[in-house]
Amino acid sequence: MAVDAIAASQSRVDEVKLVALDQEAYEEIDRMLARSTPLRILQGVRVLHQRGYQGIRVLPGMSASGMYWRVAVTAAENLGHTGWYPTLRDWDRAITYSTGAGTQFAGATVAVTSSPEDVADLILYAMPALQTAHLDPEYARWYDTLLELVERHDALPIAYADYFDDSRGWEIGWGSGVRHQHPPGPSC
Repeated sequence: MAVDAIAASQSRVDEVKLVALDQEAYEEIDRMLARSTPLRILQGVRVLHQRGYQGIRVLPGMSASGMYWRVAVTAAENLGHTGWYPTLRDWDRAITYSTGAGTQFAGATVAVTSSPEDVADLILYAMPALQTAHLDPEYARWYDTLLELVERHDALPIAYADYFDDSRGWEIGWGSGVRHQHPPGPSC
């Protein structure tokens, strides 16, 4: 409850320290702080779309072990398909994140108190090639709808995983059965 209250606060406080009385409480606080990192990354991409960088894409999925959600943030032209699955053409032209990394993304800490605008700035800093605006309003509308589902269900999107049938689109929440159609356009 403390983490959610701090995140919802409109305070100008720069730093908050939470004190855990035991290891179990510490681990729970740490999990709660890290839980928002993937959502903030997705929201940061939405902010970039609103700023006119609609050529930026996400490629979310599950690790082979099924333990971690992961996402690559990249330019549309860096996406392709290998067999059934969407893939990156050049890993060096993407920013990647795994829930196994906790709150670390693109060389910074992204947590419950990070704003989507700050994450958008972080992405632009880490990917200077995206400095040229690219308009794709159809994709931006599709992405807005995707994020509405993500936020409503409090679950992350999945475009690929081992033994994943993507014929009905992306799944919102691993194993949930909630689907969102494939992104528009030739690449995912």
